[in-house]
Amino acid sequence: MLSIFSSKHFVADLLEDFTDIHCHLLPSLDDGAKDVNVSLKMLELYKSLGFKNIIATPHMMEDYYKLDAHKINNALETLSSDKNFDDHGIQVMAAAEHLMDQQFMNMTANKTLLPLKGNTVLVETGFISKPMQFDDMLFEMGNQGYEMVFAHPERYMYISGLKSYERIKERGCAFQLNILSLSGNYGSGVQKKAEQLLTNGMIDYIATDAHHERHLKQLKELKVSKKLIPYLERAVINTKRDFEF
Repeated sequence: MLSIFSSKHFVADLLEDFTDIHCHLLPSLDDGAKDVNVSLKMLELYKSLGFKNIIATPHMMEDYYKLDAHKINNALETLSSDKNFDDHGIQVMAAAEHLMDQQFMNMTANKTLLPLKGNTVLVETGFISKPMQFDDMLFEMGNQGYEMVFAHPERYMYISGLKSYERIKERGCAFQLNILSLSGNYGSGVQKKAEQLLTNGMIDYIATDAHHERHLKQLKELKVSKKLIPYLERAVINTKRDFEF
């Protein structure tokens, strides 16, 4: 509960009826939920946090998980057909977190990307280095009518300084912050960048990027400084508005 006497506030207090647009809830697909039981335990935690909707976004990576729309939709069907699924009262849809690799380029050209909603696609890159054809891929996405949500920009080591982030946003990219980046979960450097991006008004959306129960338990306990709350509220409003279903 928020308190006027506290210098820190629970982030979870902002998330009633929220839509998570980035998580790894679907079972047995990637480095997220290993089976249906874990998915159901995650849903119970989502319910306790007050979430309303979830867009599950397994990793779409050419060289790793070998996923496609059929496998992802089958995992959603497996979860949603479980006898305990409806107990949580949360709507779940499926999309993907696309790594910007050769498979991504092919899917962009063929207009077969798996969007969060409409033509809005969640994308990521490797954390260490910028893809060689990054600018070309952004250009091609625009040509094909896609809009891009850049997952966890605060985590990329190859981007530093607000000017570098501004150049990416000028290409039409929205930024999605991982909430747990504000906890130091990914290191103090990532936390510092997350707070800087937030307070400079560069974050459009927030999400959990939850891979397991532990992430959601951490979210329930996460407190942030009072100065960050207005910026988080803006991102919450944007996320609810643009991804309601």
